[in-house]
Amino acid sequence: MGKNAHLVKSHLIGVGGGSASGKTTVAKKIAALLGKDAEILEMDSYYRDLSHLTKEQRETVNFDHPQAMDLALFQKHLVELKSGRGIDKPVYNFHAHKLETKTDGFEPRAFIIAEGLFILSDELKNAFIYRIFIDTPEDIRLARRLTRDIKERGRTKEAVLAQYAATVKHMHDAFVEPTAKNADMILSWEKEDVAALEKIVRKIKQL
Repeated sequence: MGKNAHLVKSHLIGVGGGSASGKTTVAKKIAALLGKDAEILEMDSYYRDLSHLTKEQRETVNFDHPQAMDLALFQKHLVELKSGRGIDKPVYNFHAHKLETKTDGFEPRAFIIAEGLFILSDELKNAFIYRIFIDTPEDIRLARRLTRDIKERGRTKEAVLAQYAATVKHMHDAFVEPTAKNADMILSWEKEDVAALEKIVRKIKQL
């Protein structure tokens, strides 16, 4: 964890929603509208280290269950940032399913947009001054996930579809969709909605 205190205490904005719903895109666009005083913190960096497992065992892990995440560390880091202290953000290797030995220094900013599957969970919701749930139709989320996992994470089409059928859909229904109740705004991201983003940013600045 970063040891040097920072003068800036972070105001946290949470962006939650299903896999490939558009969370990262929305977070980036909000950060761009907020300007240089904003940064993004991805929950995907907080997957648990699986280096103690064999490659075959790692590939059977349910990565869409909350237990796959180190939520305690994530929550601790949110508290540190809100208090104006920097953190050592984990670096996760999606190809090998394990944490890298290095970490990334992450300093507080006036606004930090945290995005991830379980951002709006009951355990984390109170950390944020504003909460957004991205509600995008299932067929669009699946198409986007196929594109992303094949291109960025080295998966095959067959593997992505099998994982979706086996765990992703069930975990979404059980653990992600219910967190929409904790949102201040529910936003569909089938296509870009500039007016909605500008409304969100105005609200954040008011808060």
